Amino acid sequence: MSELRLYLFGAPRLERNGQSIKIDTWKALALLAYLALNEREHSRAALATMFWPEQDEARARSSLRRALWTIRQALATDDLNGDKQTVTFHSTALVVDVCQFQSLVAAPPSTTHHEPTEIAPQLQAAVKLYQADFLAGFTLPDCPTFDEWQFFSAEQLRRTLADVLQQLIDWCSTRGDYATALEYARRWLALDPLHEPAHRLLMQLYTWAGQQSAALRQYEACRRLLEQELGARPEEATSQLYATIRSNHLAPPTSPETAFAPTRTPAPTSPLSAPHNLPRLLTPLLGRALELVELDLLMFDRTERLITITGPGGMGKTRLALAVAERHLAAQRFRDGAYIVTLAAIDDAQAILPALITVLGLASESSHVSADARKQQVLDYLAGKQMLLVFDNFEQVL
Repeated sequence: MSELRLYLFGAPRLERNGQSIKIDTWKALALLAYLALNEREHSRAALATMFWPEQDEARARSSLRRALWTIRQALATDDLNGDKQTVTFHSTALVVDVCQFQSLVAAPPSTTHHEPTEIAPQLQAAVKLYQADFLAGFTLPDCPTFDEWQFFSAEQLRRTLADVLQQLIDWCSTRGDYATALEYARRWLALDPLHEPAHRLLMQLYTWAGQQSAALRQYEACRRLLEQELGARPEEATSQLYATIRSNHLAPPTSPETAFAPTRTPAPTSPLSAPHNLPRLLTPLLGRALELVELDLLMFDRTERLITITGPGGMGKTRLALAVAERHLAAQRFRDGAYIVTLAAIDDAQAILPALITVLGLASESSHVSADARKQQVLDYLAGKQMLLVFDNFEQVL
């Protein structure tokens, strides 16, 4: 059975069994790309206007018919259908690299309990498909509507690639595979060499890989590039990370996934030596490389006593906060421990203090005293301690 493939990452080309199929006109090739990525019913009038805007309706429709005939001849299939008013393209024989990329990214294993190890190969395969930007070097200067569609499609695919690369960077980092993580990070930076978060992530990865000098060189490369291209200096976050790496104070990455076994009372739990009640996480954190870098910098800033993570429900704020807490507890930055105070069942701000007292194991000492006395007891207990408190679902008691 013959294999028909349409490549749209980079210069577009059509192949059958690895052999190039020539399509005589660029507009016919562009029309094929547009129809292949938009498998639905199209108005002939709309297609004619999109690809031949300078022609009157009759000539534009005639040009469309010729282009459709060219596509049919090239494909040698009956995938193009329609009537005098519409065109429909649906193919089970044509394999399109962009469609493959989108399917791999959008379709993780069909189980709610999948392991990240099952998702990673799909994302790695998606990255391999992305050989160049969408229709790179291809233009139809007299077709502004198609040009706009091409531009926004390319930008969306670039953003998707950037997100996939960040997920793979996190996935590799949690397994200690810094060589592969660095490859993905360099590719992320190549998407936009002026993107400082990508420079910061590279600096962090080099440090974790034991290449501190490479991390410092990355900062210098970032600084020179910003000065040459923008006449600007690095952001404060980049400079702070540079100083942190130079002083050997960068927190280690999150440890590999472990079984979920939450505790309710403060107790030392390996591999975290300080007391804590953090749940042991089933999976590594994926897709939050930038947020982890920014939070690390805030955590190292001793003037920042309160950090708030905000966002829509379900986006992973709790998971992110737990990952940060685990990282810094493992780095022994909180000698007196880290505790999560869950407020999901609380809708009254007055109930926050009792919840904190329970987590800290002070309930038996404070159950028969006034609220003010309990507050003072907690303040006395915390005074002088190096401790991290994570309040979850805090917004509902504001």
